[in-house]
Amino acid sequence: LDSRDSKMSGAPQLKLYTSALSPVCRAVMWLLEAEKIPYEEQIVNTAKGEQLGDSPLAQKLAIINPNRRIPSMDDGGFHLFESSAILQYICAKYKLPDHWYPSDIGKRALVNQYLHWHTGNLRCKVFFLKCIEPVRTGKFNERRYMEQLPVLKKSLEVIDSFFLKDRQFITGDEISIADLMCLSEITQYWIADTDLEDRGPNIKRWVEDCKCVLNPHFDKINQRVYDTRKAGTYKTTFDL
Repeated sequence: LDSRDSKMSGAPQLKLYTSALSPVCRAVMWLLEAEKIPYEEQIVNTAKGEQLGDSPLAQKLAIINPNRRIPSMDDGGFHLFESSAILQYICAKYKLPDHWYPSDIGKRALVNQYLHWHTGNLRCKVFFLKCIEPVRTGKFNERRYMEQLPVLKKSLEVIDSFFLKDRQFITGDEISIADLMCLSEITQYWIADTDLEDRGPNIKRWVEDCKCVLNPHFDKINQRVYDTRKAGTYKTTFDL
């Protein structure tokens, strides 16, 4: 059996250290679920600091990732961290349909371009500073938040007016791992009861297109997002 055939055979050897409340973790899980790749979830509650300390879970995570961050992966003894690297690895190992991470050098370059841009732009610190840190520490760093807010605003403008201007998806006419990364960050704000997709008509259309391609896996992985939004734990407003 090659990797494509063997992904359905036997018990999963791929262990993913993950949390459905982490956007980058959801991006990886959407791909695994959409392509029916067996995997074992090692759920890490970072809000409770489970990645720290000397617990068996924390020790295993530290062996894979010295920063003890998620997602991290153990694929039969092969260790990897960083969500983009994991997505690229899965596409290659399991010989996934080409649209996820194209073999064409130009198309692949466009995916890589978005992934590099994403890290320093859309994936800024706004959500963490406004939602996570105040809940964890009881403190709100308004100065840092106001510094990061223009980065988010500009990122949404670029996605709506550049990446999605003449394309159905981020890099072309088919969904790719670039869309998974972008979608995970846009929908992270749902936890705070905020719909970033309302900031641009192309973004709004694109979110629905992605959901159509990914469901039922999108909703399955996003269930904790929906539950947390309903609970109102991180509900807030952003100055957009």
